[in-house]
Amino acid sequence: MTFSIKGRGRKQRRLDGEQEAHLLAILLGTVLFRKTSIKLFNFEQKPNMSVIICPGIHSSESTDSFVQEIQISHNQDLPKNWLIFPTQQYPAYSAIDIYQWLKKSEPVPNNSSPMIFIAFSAGVVGAIGAAKAWQMQGGKIKAFIALDGWGVPLVANFPIYRCSHDRFTHWSSAILGTGRESFYADPAVAHLDLWRSPKASWGWRVISPGFRTRCSLAHYLQSLII
Repeated sequence: MTFSIKGRGRKQRRLDGEQEAHLLAILLGTVLFRKTSIKLFNFEQKPNMSVIICPGIHSSESTDSFVQEIQISHNQDLPKNWLIFPTQQYPAYSAIDIYQWLKKSEPVPNNSSPMIFIAFSAGVVGAIGAAKAWQMQGGKIKAFIALDGWGVPLVANFPIYRCSHDRFTHWSSAILGTGRESFYADPAVAHLDLWRSPKASWGWRVISPGFRTRCSLAHYLQSLII
């Protein structure tokens, strides 16, 4: 390969072998640097994430406790945008109300940030319907987490995770959809305590049949949200 340098009003000058090698090294290094910089930039970029909290029929203090215990983490990767559906204004089980409430903060679903739904008890009924409607309008659902959604069919084309306050609720709920993974408290806790005190609710994370690991509900949820 032969390189030549031409200047206006000057004769063409050829480069010797050493100069050619030096020039090739500079050109190659520039190209590799640009490609690497683009890859690093794309790797470091993370989409914004919204966590949608859909409580059941209970006091708002229980929901406040739940959110505080989940957000208390040394991991800085937890999403910053948390939206709590106001069940003191709307029925917890109303999918239409949850969907319309979401549109007040995100008017265009297909341009909104990905969402993670966390629903409890009666809130699971409304949340699963709202999540499906949101996805049908182009919205992105990263995960749907149902806490004690006993008796609620959970089948969708986005990841679903079930959490139960005892083993009986865990295996009996599986009939209506096991989800990608699940969690159940062991020893069992009261239904409302699963929501109010996730740090104190210890049990089993069931990753696949026969494969489980012990953790608290708070830790399990944090691992799904990140």
